[in-house]
Amino acid sequence: MHSEDEVRSITDYNFYIYKWDLENCLTNMELALRLWKTFQVNGYIRMEAAFPKIKIGKKKYRTHESVIAFKEHLKTVLIEHMRQDPLSEEEHYKQRELAVSLAYR
Repeated sequence: MHSEDEVRSITDYNFYIYKWDLENCLTNMELALRLWKTFQVNGYIRMEAAFPKIKIGKKKYRTHESVIAFKEHLKTVLIEHMRQDPLSEEEHYKQRELAVSLAYR
């Protein structure tokens, strides 16, 4: 599914950047929240869906291996959520259109 591939790709890319540049600026949970909001704007997750902080976990990850494990877990949570509460094609486009119009007001 295209949307799932995009979620995987964008998450991988952002955690690659995080590994090199952002660890001192953001926590892994802050990055996860930003990705969640990005996928809401992109129309993959409903705007009213709450960020599943408990499901993702509160632990801070600092080693390379633990950040990779967190990233993989996050992708699983994101995709599970998308499958459990999918947006129709029409809802997807309406949500993206609304997000863009609100951003440029």
